[in-house]
Amino acid sequence: MRVFFLVFFTLYSLMHAFVWLRIRVLLPAGGPWQKLSILVFGLMVLAPAAIRFLERSGHESAARVAAYVGYTWMGFVFLAFSALVVLSIGEGLSLLLSKHSLLPPPAKDGRMPTAVALAVVALICLHGLFEAQDVRTEQILVETHKIGRASCRERV
Repeated sequence: MRVFFLVFFTLYSLMHAFVWLRIRVLLPAGGPWQKLSILVFGLMVLAPAAIRFLERSGHESAARVAAYVGYTWMGFVFLAFSALVVLSIGEGLSLLLSKHSLLPPPAKDGRMPTAVALAVVALICLHGLFEAQDVRTEQILVETHKIGRASCRERV
């Protein structure tokens, strides 16, 4: 179990580091914003462990609030990571092609593509939050003769 937690927190921390390195171009240079964002990212890395600790110590309402915030953030960071990896690959390919042809090189700071990617991810997360409020269950009956008579009802 320790190996699982070590791998999880290592990968989750690296994912946060990559996203932060990409979005820092959007933050004002100097000032408290970069330090504040590092603090928020660090706290969010620890959110899954904090949620589990709150649940085990009997603070159900605090655990619920932390879970909403922490797991929503987890989804946002995962989608942002995915979008920014695709963006980085595209920028790398564009840079490679610009060295071997007449294509213009990609922008140095990458502010606009990063901002657009984060805006799209934020809209997707916002849509996900609204959809999570209206969960509907459906019952689907699959009839088959391949399952024996002993187990006539299977739940998935």
